This record gives sequence, structure tokens and C-alpha cells, in this order.
Amino acid sequence: MKAIILTLIAFLALLPLAQPSQASFGQANELAKAEKWPEAIAAYKETLNSSGPTAAALYNLGNAHYANGDTGRAILSWEQAKLAAPNDADIAHNLSVARRDTGTENPQPPAWQTPAFWLSLNGWATTGSLALAALAAVAILSAFGVKVRGQRLLCLTAVAVAILGTTAVGLRAHESRNAIIVAADAPLRISPFDGARPLDTLAPGTTVQVLRKHGSFTQIVTSDGNKGWINDTAVESVLPADAR
Repeated sequence: MKAIILTLIAFLALLPLAQPSQASFGQANELAKAEKWPEAIAAYKETLNSSGPTAAALYNLGNAHYANGDTGRAILSWEQAKLAAPNDADIAHNLSVARRDTGTENPQPPAWQTPAFWLSLNGWATTGSLALAALAAVAILSAFGVKVRGQRLLCLTAVAVAILGTTAVGLRAHESRNAIIVAADAPLRISPFDGARPLDTLAPGTTVQVLRKHGSFTQIVTSDGNKGWINDTAVESVLPADAR
């Protein structure tokens, strides 16, 4: 669990710091306006490679994929954008429309977990770090006999925020294993071989969880508990490979 949380933070901590390269991002937007979708997709990917993951670039990449007829990768890009901006209405709307098109489930957390989604994972990590820093500052000042006005309230608030942030990251740790089916009618097989018997067929945009790898196949489990193997070309992790 600790390793998963650290992996998530390592990726997401970069999101607010990274800004799209204005030149390449602007070029990608111009290509999208001209409806040159393959070129726009390549330009958005170049922006992401050079500037790191940002909600704006991932959102626009999803739009370009969707316009180009690749709903699976559109959903993947919007889910990645959602990691950085979990409350963005445009991202939520596009995901809802695309998932309705493909007949795939739009995963929703239980109501009691809603507070964990008030901020992005990076937001919780930053907030928790600030809360711990405030506690440390109060402790240092107290050690030198310096009294801080409202010290008790400040400490209680900082502890509460730190606990809430840690809980939120823990509840969402499974997001590091989330993946999206990007191929049309992807066969879910009983074993990791091309000739193995299909158990089911998964639609593009289906959210699954990665269990393990074997050769050119990935073992996944669907939201309804179906477990099987799928070719690596048909599934992509929401969390980029270089951040896992």
C-alpha cells in the first residue's frame, strides 16, 4: 500500500508544476481547429512528452482522439486529465457522453468516499504536507518558548487535515492499477495466449484493474469481477508507465 501511494504522489505531484509548452500546445490547438486530428494528436503527445502531464493537454488530447473516432483512447486521456482535475465539469461531461456511446460504466465512488475526491491526489498530498509543516513549525517555536496565538486550534486543524489527506490518498490508492480498454471488441481470454478461449468481449473505454503481466498479455479484472487475460495492445494504464 505504501509503495502504491508513493507511486501516485510521484506522478501527481508534477501536475500543477508542469505547464503545457506554449509553442507546441498552441500548434496542437491550431491543428485541432483545422480538424487535422492525427497531426493534432501527435502534437498534443509531443506537448505532454516535453512538459509533463497537465489537465489541459490531456483534455484536449482526449477531444482529438474522440473526434478521430478513437473513443477508447479519448476516455483514457480524459481519465488521466481527471486525476489532475477531479472536479472539472467539462472532463466529467465528456466522459459521460463517451461512456454512453460505448455502453461502458462510469465508475462512481460510494457516497461516503466523496470527500476523498474534493481535491486531486496531488492536492491532498500538498495540503497534507502543509499541515505537517505547520505542526513542525509550532513544535519548533514551542521548543524555544514562543507562544503562537490560537496554537491549540491550529494544531487540531492541522492534525485533522493531515488525517483527512492520508485517508483520501489511501482510499484512492487503487487508482494506480486502473486501466482502460482502448481496442474495439477486445477479447478477454482464459489464459495469456492468442489462441486461448475467450471469456468475454470488452468494449473500448471499459475501466479495469491490472493484476499482473505475462509476456504480451495483461491479467485484468473488470468492475463486475470477471478476471482474465488481454493483449497488451488492447489496454493502457491510466497512470503512465514512467510514473508507476
